[in-house]
Amino acid sequence: EWSAPVTRDIYVAAPPQVTWTALLYLSGDYSDRGSQLNAFTRALADLQTSLHNPAIRVAAQVDGPNNGDSYRMLIIPGNPPQVTRLQDIGEQKMDEAATLSDFIHWGQTTFPATHYYLAIANHGQGIQGIGWDITSAADYSAYLTPAELGQALNADGVAPIDVIHLDACSMNLLEVAYELRPRSTVPTQSRLLIASQYLGWNYFAYESYINAIESQDS
Repeated sequence: EWSAPVTRDIYVAAPPQVTWTALLYLSGDYSDRGSQLNAFTRALADLQTSLHNPAIRVAAQVDGPNNGDSYRMLIIPGNPPQVTRLQDIGEQKMDEAATLSDFIHWGQTTFPATHYYLAIANHGQGIQGIGWDITSAADYSAYLTPAELGQALNADGVAPIDVIHLDACSMNLLEVAYELRPRSTVPTQSRLLIASQYLGWNYFAYESYINAIESQDS
């Protein structure tokens, strides 16, 4: 005996929307026997094995203490995450505003999203700046000043950044915040500035930060 027909509606979930792109500007060109670069390498290695957040993509630019060791990396979440490392980008002068704006534009073009998180990681020295590059100047005179950070963020072709994370010490100053204020077309509340290391955060802990972002966060 056949039972009476039974029907049931099936709802197929829409694919997850990519609402965030994380841009990691990792300046390890410092005279510390590769310590800074090693920390960045570990942070990226954690992301390469643990990035499962479907709401976000990661674009990174890394520069080490040797000449010609700059590279870019793309990470797409998955199990395991999909990783693409781009080798041939030449030696990048991480202390220049044009280098930063070019990276941001490249990352936003590669992974367009509704929101952007930008981390700039290196040592920081208050109103002096961030992102020392000893290949550019061995006497520690080459770095990104707060004014140059502002120039990079407001360069042509750069979309507004929602979260700016200065992952370095001594950058939580009013002078820095003033230079990084949003352009006039961006609502003031749409930009969050974070200066972390002196606040006791785990520096370079991008695995924790990025996996905690949810698609509805804005």
